[in-house]
Amino acid sequence: MRPKLLLLISVITLAVFTHYWLKHHTISYLNVNSDLEEKLTSEKELNKDLTTEYNSLQAYSRIISKAKNELGMILPPNDSENVLTVQKTGNRNQRVFRFIDYITPSAEAVSN
Repeated sequence: MRPKLLLLISVITLAVFTHYWLKHHTISYLNVNSDLEEKLTSEKELNKDLTTEYNSLQAYSRIISKAKNELGMILPPNDSENVLTVQKTGNRNQRVFRFIDYITPSAEAVSN
C-alpha cells in the first residue's frame, strides 16, 4: 500500500509541476508572439511609407521633367528611327524601355 501511495503522490506532484511549467512557457511564447506581431505591423507601415515615397520618386512624369529642365535632354517621338521602344508586360505593371542608337550623335532620350 505504501508504494502505491508514494507513486500516486509523485504522479500528482509531477502533473502539477508540468501543468504550471507548460503554462509558464505558453505565456512566455504568447508574449514573444505579441512582440513579433507588433514589430511586423510597424515594419508593414514603414514599408507602405517607403513604397509610396519610392513610387513618387520613380514617377515617369517627374523623371521626364527633371531630364528636360535640369539635364537638357529631349524626349524623341516614338516613331524616331534612332530610338527603339520595347514594351514589357509583367504581373503587376507594364514597363516601357527605349533603346537609343548612340552612333547617331543627335539622339538623346529619356527611358523609364
